[in-house]
Amino acid sequence: MKNTVNILALIHLLVQNSCSVKNEEIPEKEMKNNVGFSGNIIDLKKSSNHAFGIIRLKIIQKY
Repeated sequence: MKNTVNILALIHLLVQNSCSVKNEEIPEKEMKNNVGFSGNIIDLKKSSNHAFGIIRLKIIQKY
């Protein structure tokens, strides 16, 4: 039973790690929606069990 749990945990970690490598390629793509701004990051929160995060910004310039 313990071996099965350890094997499942290892498989989960391998799959999660391979998915996170794919997520690192996304910043190279540019989102185009005719909204532009620049600012400083105030807070950064990443969900530990979902594929999303929250970035709070202090907007300095809109264009």
